[in-house]
Amino acid sequence: MAERKRLSVNSTEFEGIKQNLKEFLKNQTTFADYDFDGSGLSVLLDILAYNTYYQAFYNNMVANEMFLDSAVKRESVISLAKSLGYTPNSATAPTATIDLQLGGTPSSITLLPGAQFTTSVDGQVYTFVNVETATYDEENKITDLEIKQGYLSSVSYIVPDTSLNRRYEIPETNVDISTIKVTVQESTTNTNGITDIWTRSGDLSEITNTSKVFYLQENSKQKFELYFGDGVFGEKLLPGNLITITYLVTDGPAANNAGRNDAVNNRAFTYGSAANTVVVKSYAAGGSNKESTDQIRFKAPKSFSTQNRAVTANDYSTLIESNFSGFDSVFVYGGQDAIPPVFGTVFIAIKPSVGTIVTEGIKKNVLDFLRTKTVLSVTPQIIDPDYTYLRLSANVVYDVAQTSLPRESVVASIRQSIINYLSNNIGKFGRSYSASKLSSQIDNSSTAIISSSVDVTMEKRFIPASTQAVSYELNFGNPIYHPHDGHMSVIRSNVFKYLDPDLNTTKSVYIEDDGFGNINFYETVGNIKTTALENAGTVDYQTGIISLNQVQISSPDDRPEIIVYAETKTAKLDSLREKILFCDFSEDATAIQINLATGTQTGSS
Repeated sequence: MAERKRLSVNSTEFEGIKQNLKEFLKNQTTFADYDFDGSGLSVLLDILAYNTYYQAFYNNMVANEMFLDSAVKRESVISLAKSLGYTPNSATAPTATIDLQLGGTPSSITLLPGAQFTTSVDGQVYTFVNVETATYDEENKITDLEIKQGYLSSVSYIVPDTSLNRRYEIPETNVDISTIKVTVQESTTNTNGITDIWTRSGDLSEITNTSKVFYLQENSKQKFELYFGDGVFGEKLLPGNLITITYLVTDGPAANNAGRNDAVNNRAFTYGSAANTVVVKSYAAGGSNKESTDQIRFKAPKSFSTQNRAVTANDYSTLIESNFSGFDSVFVYGGQDAIPPVFGTVFIAIKPSVGTIVTEGIKKNVLDFLRTKTVLSVTPQIIDPDYTYLRLSANVVYDVAQTSLPRESVVASIRQSIINYLSNNIGKFGRSYSASKLSSQIDNSSTAIISSSVDVTMEKRFIPASTQAVSYELNFGNPIYHPHDGHMSVIRSNVFKYLDPDLNTTKSVYIEDDGFGNINFYETVGNIKTTALENAGTVDYQTGIISLNQVQISSPDDRPEIIVYAETKTAKLDSLREKILFCDFSEDATAIQINLATGTQTGSS
């Protein structure tokens, strides 16, 4: 027995296991002086070592799947998330808001769910439908109709004799679970109960044995399935009941931005005959794919920590991120931190994954949800992110002799390094821009690069109220370059329209500062620069705030916004509260400019 205790278990690798088995056998008198490497016993040792290694590997994999942090298989992550009360988000449909005007008299005063509206995005045709019944007014018009991309589908099940723990699967994969509607009628021949509303379960403390609720989860086939109460938490179904599940199947984010270019002479959506008119109130947004395994792993513990209530700022952020998709970043702060303070209010800024502003319909859905979770004395309010756009001009010197790539490839490599930096470091709440870090990333993009520097211009965009005189405030959130009073102008703008109240004429003007903190409007007449309005506003160079007095201005003809540019003072730019630093290089190719010059590296031949 003493000899048998010499078996070592200090290795989990194949060779180590085999060597331990050899040492163990060598210590047995039965196998004294035996040639383990040159005999048939070596094959048996291989089998034993392989079996031991295989079992160790298997046990390690099983152990990994038992914990949320280390689980790899999606079904394992979903199961562990379920124990934390978290249900993964499904794909969500892009949602647009429209006004529908019929060219004739409708056959019915209501528009039933599933009416098809067609549009195209990047040459691909998509179908949108309404998921709620809408009513025509006296002018045969429906206003603020919400439509979602996809098609409505349904599946029905008859409850078997034993309904407890029964699961009812939705066969499609790209289901938007926010659109699920459930009806339960007494039987296939008795329609009693078909008009009752069954809702998705929420807070268990509010569910009784008569609550008409259903529970939702994702199964191992990555499809969603429903189950119902047990007579304690929710009403229990009876054998023979007919369950009908209606839902929307969507393509996810593919149709985001549908309707963005809607115009009077070129309507983005069509419905039925050409006599019908569809006017886009808010273009399609909010579409997203179903949550990935890593997203579930990240969100589930955070969702559990909120305990389904909104008290702290983190609670609000987590509830929104756990119950809605299509958002890239969420920032929440209390009214006491607002300027000026607004006590009793929680401000929520949301950046969508596609576009820059969340639609009014999505805002309403988020607010309706939060009001069921927040304490009574607090009012949630959704605000739009405040974007400061960045325009970058990179000045790069490189040694032609140190690379075989053509000039165009070097430029492309530099551009991609800039895009990578911007994508990873700005574009969300609380992110900052560092000129030195960006320059370092540019330098590392090619061994031929000798030096680099980046000039940054900040940009604010706003849509003016063109029919009346209004004051405006533009907050860059960062200092504006101003070395001394009387310095040359560092603020400029695109051309826009200004109504001169004295002459009652509209002028095409630009913005500039006078170097002393004053903002003026000027126009160019015959290439001569003429002041159109002195002291149109002020600029605080240190805070980066431009204030315009009450003026009646309107957008230029070529775009809806007025754009104001300012030179930066510091090499590091920050974003606080609802502010976001952003560079729309995907929409505007001129947002990143690269000036490439040639030089020679020190010491090179």
